[in-house]
Amino acid sequence: MKIRVELVGQFRDIVGSTETLIDMKEGSTVYDLVKKMADKYGKRFKERVFSGETERLSEDFTIVLDGRVVPVDEAQSTVLNETSRVVLMPEAII
Repeated sequence: MKIRVELVGQFRDIVGSTETLIDMKEGSTVYDLVKKMADKYGKRFKERVFSGETERLSEDFTIVLDGRVVPVDEAQSTVLNETSRVVLMPEAII
């Protein structure tokens, strides 16, 4: 399935586009999506989404799935589907 990801701020600058499509397997989670994007877009993206040298998601950015903020601690349990719309943006105060 293809997941449409809208990119805001630094994410747009790193990827070089305001939007991208990422091919994901059925049952993939928000975390899987971010990890796949980190592998695809390299060091700057990884540094932006992960805490230090770990693969634990940083709290310094916001993930929005279908209009709802996904807390970092729920990213591994939040499953995507073929109609999912994801927005990645620098940390937002909500």
